[in-house]
Amino acid sequence: MIKQFIPIENDLIIEKVSSLKQKGVILFSNYYGAKDNCHYEILEGQYTIVLRCKEYDYYRIYLVTTDNDDLIQTLSCCEDSEYVINIPSKGSINQWDEILRKVGFTQIAEYRRYYNNKKIVYRKSAIGEFARHDENSQIRKILDEIFSKYTDTIPSEEELRRLIDNKQVLVSHEENGNICGVLIFCFEGKKCYFRIWVDKGNTGLFLLYKAYNIVVEQNINYVYFWVNSTNKDVIRLHTLMGAQSDGLSDYTYI
Repeated sequence: MIKQFIPIENDLIIEKVSSLKQKGVILFSNYYGAKDNCHYEILEGQYTIVLRCKEYDYYRIYLVTTDNDDLIQTLSCCEDSEYVINIPSKGSINQWDEILRKVGFTQIAEYRRYYNNKKIVYRKSAIGEFARHDENSQIRKILDEIFSKYTDTIPSEEELRRLIDNKQVLVSHEENGNICGVLIFCFEGKKCYFRIWVDKGNTGLFLLYKAYNIVVEQNINYVYFWVNSTNKDVIRLHTLMGAQSDGLSDYTYI
């Protein structure tokens, strides 16, 4: 009998994971709790739980297992759609990599988390304004051109409208009025998450200044963000602003 994914409620996921933990030590897991905005489906092995959640035209996978062989067997059933797996880790992922490659997954990116909790200097910047709703399509075009649906947290149309309403989207403009830079940020208590930063001109650093100025005005002293490990120029700019890596990487496989 071919195993298939079936819908599952979030409360039942907690019960399933708890029951699995009774079977042995968890060897591999990238599951850290169900998200309220996800509609999950589950595929169960004897010692493995695989959850999937629809994003764009693919599924993102979360898994928990107490047995390597059962994990490989269960993941081998995931061939009916396109799947993406994220592995966050502060250490080696060699064992993860070996298993995922055995079932056909390939690593496509490593993102590193950086933070800045130093005293942030207020720097005057005339560049950077809060985005308007009539600029939504321009912003979407830039985000779709620059970022990957697999590795980056690109907001949906509805979420982007909400972010603009909440004044959490900064933009910079060329002389002709077209948008050339976008920075999306979110406040999380006493922290600020720089979610997206892109510059197609030469004013990106000033847009970053503007975002940090907003952080200062909100009396927040901790900023964090993720950067592609291959993007040395962006890493260098953030480092010059006082940011440093906290050692956590997020590896993406498809």
